Amino acid sequence: MHPNHPRTIAALVLAVTVLAAFALGIIELVSVRLMGDYHTIASTIAVAVIIIALYVLARRFVSRPITNVIDTMKRFAAGETTARTTADKHGYGEVGLLAAEFNAMADRLQQARAALEISEMRMRRIVESTGEGILLTSLSGTIISANETFCRMFGFDVTDLIGKRVLELIREANRNTLRTLFENARPDITTKEELQCHRVDGTPIDVTIGIVIVEVDGEKFALIMFDDVTAERRATRALRDSEEQYRGLVESISDLVFSLNEEAICTYVNPQITYLLGVSPNDVVGRTLARYIHPDDIETVTAYFREVFAGTADDAPIEFRIVTNNGAYRIVRTRSRIVSHTDGSRSMVGIATDITEYQTTESALRASEEKYRKVFENVQDVFYQTDLAGTIIEISPSIERYSGYPREEVIGNSVAIFYYNPEDLSLIHISEPTRPY
Repeated sequence: MHPNHPRTIAALVLAVTVLAAFALGIIELVSVRLMGDYHTIASTIAVAVIIIALYVLARRFVSRPITNVIDTMKRFAAGETTARTTADKHGYGEVGLLAAEFNAMADRLQQARAALEISEMRMRRIVESTGEGILLTSLSGTIISANETFCRMFGFDVTDLIGKRVLELIREANRNTLRTLFENARPDITTKEELQCHRVDGTPIDVTIGIVIVEVDGEKFALIMFDDVTAERRATRALRDSEEQYRGLVESISDLVFSLNEEAICTYVNPQITYLLGVSPNDVVGRTLARYIHPDDIETVTAYFREVFAGTADDAPIEFRIVTNNGAYRIVRTRSRIVSHTDGSRSMVGIATDITEYQTTESALRASEEKYRKVFENVQDVFYQTDLAGTIIEISPSIERYSGYPREEVIGNSVAIFYYNPEDLSLIHISEPTRPY
């Protein structure tokens, strides 16, 4: 037993008291024999009784309460947070105050611990229920713990992750990036980077990783947050592939494809602009196309532009003239529609077809038709046209002069009506018809 323990102190007090009483008794006996003083014996006994009473009181109200406080402290320190001393009820003076203060301190500590446990439980629920995978690792990257989201994200059991290096989950090509993230990680500052990892079955997973340094009980750890962006990246790649596919298609067609914003500024034009106007796409994008429109057609094109954006334009295409880089005029036929974007803006997307040669050919054909129609209508001989069955589908107006019938009445009848001799019909393999005259 420790020499300062209360029980040791009480025992020493008792021993000293008994020895003192014994010494006093010997002295008094000697005095009685020599002097016969009986009053001294009575006083000695009284002193001894007082000393013994003081010892009993000290043990009852000092030694025992102190012992109770010390035992309770040991139990509390061993983890028995409900341990409380009763010395505050039986101890007096400083001992009672010490016991009461200890109980109050123990109550505060128990309440703080309960609050901490509730807070930790809430934080654990938040960590477990968050949509991000979370790893706690050493600064060297050794995994210490993982939440359920991370385990589901990567297909691991948490027991398989403990002790594993986080680098083992990262694609070889991205490991240096993770090392750089660890080197640059700081407390209260999350550094992020997008990496590609692999699940337990080897399938790739695209993630955004954020690392922040945290300190617990004086020891530093790395808190790593994983956000699964595989679906978004897959959609982005598919969209990019689709855009590249359609861009290749748009840039390879022979028609001019263009896009204008609501200020009539060109936002896109395919390479066909070079063949049509003699300029590159970079010369046009970011500028208005008004300078390339024939001055006499500007008003018509402007009105069409406004109608398209207002939604009042019909589906019919518009034809107008454009001015090439060398000053020549060409004719285009354009059909446009409105495209709405995710940011709320709108564009007019159109396709312009160069119809210059077509218009030239059509004009020449119309002139040729007009020329031959005049010849046809004024010829003295009779010219006619039939189908394979011998039915007249066209005949010159001169028929009226020879037959007396207007051409309108002749059209639709068999050509056999012009042959008087039936034997001549065999020459054209047509049977004799019912004549209208």
